[in-house]
Amino acid sequence: MATPANVRSIEAIEQFRASVADVDHYLRNVLTQFDLELRRAIEWIDIEMATYWPKQVRLASDRLSEALNELERCQLRVGSDERPACYEQKKAVERAKRRWRLCEEKVRLVRTWRIKLRQELTEVEAKLGRVTNFLDADTPRALAELDRMILALHQYAQLAGGEG
Repeated sequence: MATPANVRSIEAIEQFRASVADVDHYLRNVLTQFDLELRRAIEWIDIEMATYWPKQVRLASDRLSEALNELERCQLRVGSDERPACYEQKKAVERAKRRWRLCEEKVRLVRTWRIKLRQELTEVEAKLGRVTNFLDADTPRALAELDRMILALHQYAQLAGGEG
């Protein structure tokens, strides 16, 4: 013998169903925003930084050449018995070398991060794919089941109300 349903509020089930739909909508928005942010990060590394730092290497190399030329000109100056100290030019060469090394290091780091970011993106996309599959398959099924229950409970309530 079937036991009677002990449902106290069909409205509570309807509210729960609405909440499930809201969560589904919210999660889809979050996933979309997350995907956009990932794409922005990839674009920043792949396009912006991958072009910015090689350009900076060229500029730093040019600046280093200029600084070396200035130092050489200073050292070739004639006008005193002593060779000029060329302190400022030597400092400029050192600064230019440091900048050039920094830019070269950034180029290497961008290459490394591009590879790492691609690997991480593959892993994240797999995990997000599972969440998306859940939202695409299980949520509609759950909503349909809740709709079926709500309809059945409404019909049951009408029968119970009509007989009494």
